Amino acid sequence: MPVYESSPIGEYFYTLSFVHKNDTLWAKKGDVVATEQVFLKKVNGKNYKATGTISTTEDNNNIVVKAGDSEIVFSKQQATLTSYKIGGKNMIVAPVEFDLKSAYIDNHKGSIKRSFESNRMHLLTKASSSVKLQQIVGSNEQGALRVFCDTIYDNGRKQGFKTSIVYTILSDGSMQVASQAVKINTTPRYMHLPRIGLRMGINKDMQNVTFLGKGPFANYIDRASAANVGLYKSTVADWFEPFTYVQDTGNREKVRWLALSKGKKGVLFTSDEPLPMAVLPYTQDELKNAKHPYLLPKTSATDLRISAKVVGLGNNSCGLPPRDEFCVDFKGSLEWKFTVRPVEQMANVVQMGRQTFPTEFDFSHKHFDKNLKIENLKSLSKIETSKQKHNNVGEGSDY
Repeated sequence: MPVYESSPIGEYFYTLSFVHKNDTLWAKKGDVVATEQVFLKKVNGKNYKATGTISTTEDNNNIVVKAGDSEIVFSKQQATLTSYKIGGKNMIVAPVEFDLKSAYIDNHKGSIKRSFESNRMHLLTKASSSVKLQQIVGSNEQGALRVFCDTIYDNGRKQGFKTSIVYTILSDGSMQVASQAVKINTTPRYMHLPRIGLRMGINKDMQNVTFLGKGPFANYIDRASAANVGLYKSTVADWFEPFTYVQDTGNREKVRWLALSKGKKGVLFTSDEPLPMAVLPYTQDELKNAKHPYLLPKTSATDLRISAKVVGLGNNSCGLPPRDEFCVDFKGSLEWKFTVRPVEQMANVVQMGRQTFPTEFDFSHKHFDKNLKIENLKSLSKIETSKQKHNNVGEGSDY
């Protein structure tokens, strides 16, 4: 093994590849025949420091947070983030939403689809929601704001999920998005979900994609061995696979960070725990409604999905469904979180991707081992806004 320097911040892998020595009838010189990647070590990054001022205003409809050069808008009625502007340019143009949807991959049109739809998960609607605003004071009087967005989703049988998305916003416009989905009442543990995560619409001008994760091609939890962890660059359009029959595509596993950009500016999504991420020029509904690629509509926004877990491919188009460990089955609650940061200079994005959200403002949800029993699904219908000052807020709690 060659000697290498392993003290700088980052992750270290050893990648061994066998390649063609010469051109052949079926491959070119340098084409990979076999490859294997071995993780060696990780040198953790340091917390970044936020600078700037932060303030909030509100009316009957919205909570507006201004932080540094950013403006973030939350809808009280929808209980969700609806807009995220950097330097006056709207980066998040479609609301952040709880995401279970899928324009089923062919392999998932058997048992995955039957389980998902027989449990009426495709019929989930908002039963109630609430918004809560909290002011935080950290060390050196550094301030932050935290917005709690809670929603109950019901399938018409008092089954579904209670979701809690907690946005911790710092003075530079960066924010941590800590998410939790808790099954309610008699929602079964063993039902096949295509995915569970969040989705949002990103400004379609942000067409360049840079990410650190498994790639460069699409991969899934049970089809990722050939995809090495690396730093990859592409466009949003490259993530769409034009299958003869339109279906979901574009997933990348074990993503550490992903940036969408145009020119020097962009927006960065990072996670300390690698997550599945996907970007596509179409929403899942648009994919569902088009039989063939030429019937797809003109792109209105980039659909970004950041998931806690995405079901494996399996072989259900002509064989068995995904194995249990590759399915999105869980009891009680599931938690995942990521950070959103403005990028002023894309030349700095790799360094930014190695940095971590300030520990003193980190939020963690209380985990549930059992389903929540909620008899009155309208219990979150009252919009609540309360301002409180807290020091050294860390672990989350039921509020």
